[in-house]
Amino acid sequence: MIDGEKCEICGKPAKRYLFASFLCDDEACIEKARERRGGPGGHKKLKILDGM
Repeated sequence: MIDGEKCEICGKPAKRYLFASFLCDDEACIEKARERRGGPGGHKKLKILDGM
């Protein structure tokens, strides 16, 4: 468990940090975070789409 952090999707205690998000072990939360991130390089793609 990651002390003091909650899952950014559902609010349960966070167990891991994936896709730039604190997440619980629920596969639905992990998948939602993956979609929000935009896949590999997703954070860079968002910068390009927003015009940096």
